[in-house]
Amino acid sequence: MTSAWLPAARHRALHRPRTSTYTARTYFDSRGQRPSRTGDPAGHGRRVRRGNLRGRHQPAGEAIALAQRWAAQHGIRLQIQFTLPVEPDGLGPAGLSVLQNAIADGIQVSSVNIMVFDYYLPHEGVMNMSQTAITSANAVHAELARLYPQLSSRQIWHMEAMTMLPGISDFGKDETTTIHDAQVMLAFEQKMQMNLLSIWAIQRDTEGPMSCLGQPDSNTCSGIKQAPWAFDHVLAPFTQRFRW
Repeated sequence: MTSAWLPAARHRALHRPRTSTYTARTYFDSRGQRPSRTGDPAGHGRRVRRGNLRGRHQPAGEAIALAQRWAAQHGIRLQIQFTLPVEPDGLGPAGLSVLQNAIADGIQVSSVNIMVFDYYLPHEGVMNMSQTAITSANAVHAELARLYPQLSSRQIWHMEAMTMLPGISDFGKDETTTIHDAQVMLAFEQKMQMNLLSIWAIQRDTEGPMSCLGQPDSNTCSGIKQAPWAFDHVLAPFTQRFRW
């Protein structure tokens, strides 16, 4: 959670009409260190401290649930997104543990955002990044169906989100997400009505200088031949109807 959110939201709530409602969106990056998929996931069990929690130390999940209840009392629809690593067979024990604890703590999860890159599979070889993303999303859908049996298949798809990494991942050239991959993922998202499709990150959405071509996981370019903002333009049909 952004450390400034809670006091900032309180300030806005106190200075707006009581009948006013609006939405705040907060995401939690629980990716941890790949390729570990067992044990205590990143962020799980940590102790957090927030000024609005009266100085008490609380488990992270309880703090999030408390913030969500506080927001509801002040006319704020606080939506929680968990960003998690994924593999073609799903979230695995660590990722599932994050969500199981969220449910146990009473958190209303709006979005489960899977990072469809950096799989680090043994003997991985060249990956079809869009098809692997779709396979991963289907596996996560099955896992979420077990966690949220009260939800319909459509409602679960609406919980799911995907974030791609433009170009060459830090795994190397075998994991290269192309413009075509982005188009395939967009078509899948539109069919399934997922709630978020994004890139990690906007400054990578450019070819960059010649020295960048072929480079893995640059922070300033994709490492592939592309027009400036090509991924952004592909995803524009989604962002024009962005919804949570």
